[in-house]
Amino acid sequence: MQPCRKDTDFGVVCNTNPQPLLLLDASYYSLFELCIKALSDLDRSR
Repeated sequence: MQPCRKDTDFGVVCNTNPQPLLLLDASYYSLFELCIKALSDLDRSR
């Protein structure tokens, strides 16, 4: 199975993760423990 890349709005990286998320990182190329995608059902036509 091929991994697929999804853009995450918020991600959680635990302190025990072997690939740390550094303070100034703009991108993270490892696995998050928790991924959150923000959705909106805002209808601008109303």
